[in-house]
Amino acid sequence: WLNQLMAEQLPERNDDSGALRLYVIAELERTADDRDREAATIQQMTQRFPTSNWLQEALYSAGYTAFFKHDFPAAIRYYTQLVQMFPTAQYAPSSHWRAAWLNYRQRNYAEAARLFDEQIVHYAGGIEVPNALYWRARIFEDEEHNYAQAENYYRTLVQCYPNYYYGILARQRLAVLPVQAALVAMPLSYVKPPATPALSDALPADDEHLEKAKLLANAALNEYIAQEIQLSPGSANWGLYAQAQIYESFGEDYHALQVIKKTAAPYFALPVKAVPQSYWHLLFPRAYWADLTADAERNHLDPYLVAALIRQESEFNPGIVSHANAYGLMQLLPSVGKQMARKQGVKNLSASQLLQPDMNLRFGTVYLRGELDRYSNQAELALAAYNAGDGAVRGWQANGSYKDLPEFVESIPYTETRDYVQAVLRNVQMYKMLYGGK
Repeated sequence: WLNQLMAEQLPERNDDSGALRLYVIAELERTADDRDREAATIQQMTQRFPTSNWLQEALYSAGYTAFFKHDFPAAIRYYTQLVQMFPTAQYAPSSHWRAAWLNYRQRNYAEAARLFDEQIVHYAGGIEVPNALYWRARIFEDEEHNYAQAENYYRTLVQCYPNYYYGILARQRLAVLPVQAALVAMPLSYVKPPATPALSDALPADDEHLEKAKLLANAALNEYIAQEIQLSPGSANWGLYAQAQIYESFGEDYHALQVIKKTAAPYFALPVKAVPQSYWHLLFPRAYWADLTADAERNHLDPYLVAALIRQESEFNPGIVSHANAYGLMQLLPSVGKQMARKQGVKNLSASQLLQPDMNLRFGTVYLRGELDRYSNQAELALAAYNAGDGAVRGWQANGSYKDLPEFVESIPYTETRDYVQAVLRNVQMYKMLYGGK
């Protein structure tokens, strides 16, 4: 109340500082859950400062809050207004996507279909395009029964984003879809596969700087490895790969993974065969595999699910402690680790013991098994709970009906959790393709 009073007493101006004043007031009204006053303030901003970036910020915040509170019509209004007034601004692609998705959730399929196609055309190359392709195909398949166009959209998705979460789902849909032929729809012409980068796994023989880098690694002087490799004239083509290989040879899989990701290649938009196998093995390591598989088997878990989760949680860094005080490979809170330890008959577990890979895997797999049991082996729900907590997942389940698990996943309001679930499920499939013969 005091903050709002102080904000309202700021001087009224007709420049951008006046827009900022109204933005602060709208944020305070949103915090106080005074939706009507917030809407009135945003309307005033719209009339007085229609081009101000503070209006874009206010619309985006209001849209997200309405989405989070499950007021989909209000969220759609705010997101749609943002896109109409700021079509090329920072928040336009994500706002357009959310308006499209919430129309789908409201079962306004005709409008959702239009917006999905618009997303593909107007924001080609954006991070929401795989989502738009998949859900537009689902409307073709489920609502319009136009299986030929559904197939076109699924195939475009598989071709351009083969190892994305939605690329994997598209392959599953194609496996059961009636095969028909149709002309390719216009929006699909805007979707192009990425150029295949030149990724070489050949290292020069007898390169003095590469040899010196290996000696530096042997002396535990890792901070100088990259600098030494960069002194070689040809290292632009192979330097990051060489650095990752050195780290892997010393058992530092997490360092190798972090380095190979710096190549900035669009790995998940490329067919597996377009990337050297050694790159994939660096990107999807099987560190601590003996303990991991033993603990997974003991708890009736797919070892690739455990590895996929670890890759997303810690990137296989056993010594990491997160800002949320989660420890080790599977990022266990000390309270969770102690609870799981007691179930195993281990008393007085210290937090530092969770930094030991064998201990972390032992208790982390017990915890993951419990989450899967809680949700009847539905990995999407269990992973969401692993990341955001059981209370959040129960709330999301209670706040809506979902046609299937992919719809639940896309509806998760926490961006971090939604991305996390999709990434872990994608990782599982990558591990199986690389190591499981599938």
